[in-house]
Amino acid sequence: MGQESIAAVVVTYNRSELLMKCLESIVNQTCLPDALYIIDNRSTDGTRDILRNAGFIKDQEPVSSDIGDTYRTDYRAAKGIIFVNYVYKNENDGGAGGFYTGMVMAYEAGYDWLWMMDDDGYADSNQLLELIDKSHKYGLDYANALVLWNQNPTYLAFNLGKYKAASELAGKECCEGVNPFNGTFIHRPVIAKVGFVKKELFIWGDEMDYLYRVQSNHFKLGTICTAIHYHPLPKGRSLNVIPFIKQYQVALPDIKWARILYRNIGYLYKTYFPTQYWKLVCMYTIAYVWHFKFKALYKFYIWSTRGRKNDFTSKCL
Repeated sequence: MGQESIAAVVVTYNRSELLMKCLESIVNQTCLPDALYIIDNRSTDGTRDILRNAGFIKDQEPVSSDIGDTYRTDYRAAKGIIFVNYVYKNENDGGAGGFYTGMVMAYEAGYDWLWMMDDDGYADSNQLLELIDKSHKYGLDYANALVLWNQNPTYLAFNLGKYKAASELAGKECCEGVNPFNGTFIHRPVIAKVGFVKKELFIWGDEMDYLYRVQSNHFKLGTICTAIHYHPLPKGRSLNVIPFIKQYQVALPDIKWARILYRNIGYLYKTYFPTQYWKLVCMYTIAYVWHFKFKALYKFYIWSTRGRKNDFTSKCL
């Protein structure tokens, strides 16, 4: 890797116990990042005090800005010093807003690579070393760790293209497909060309939007199978479009988050898959009518249309 510098970016909100496991996995890497950016979307569960007790925040006055309060600390890990920036934001603008803030701060600080993850996953001790080594070996500009189910690592936490099980990747160092932002390693030229996360998406879809932008700019990407990341299985309900056949399904989100998901789906399909948008509408219509989810169908129409029009002016919560 030479003199290239690395900044880890972690976004958190009200999951202090999971966050600490994530941070412990970062500071115990065999190859340490130079910096760690912890972006806190205004947690109310005592996260700040827990970080202070663990040494990630010093007893000092923060630097305040229109983003929030920033605490800067030199954290002494077993294998060296990590420069920590903890940002307690003025506003919870979701995972997308958190990643936007972390990317901007790390990029403007001049780091060559960003290593990005949510607070509910954690890294194997050799993950960063493998990301560094194999990204150079295979010429990757945007690399992902292999994301395994934390409760049973013989299973993938998310499907990875044609791969459904970890055993299918045995013996491979690199494969196609990625599961962002879960141990995602992004080279500085990617950000210079593509820009930052679209913060208006709030949650759900910001990582895919960024991935599609990376792909459309012809950067080389893939998953490093020897770089392991552990993560829970995804939550959420799905409905079969065709009864009793699981091949075609649509999401049925919790009512609290439905508007965000529908809006972001509309935006993503209109932006990247415009010829498939009306097929998507038909699938949701058939599934929701079949399952008598008429209120959900109405919300899908209204909010997916706003996303299709790139309308992010209305609050979804």
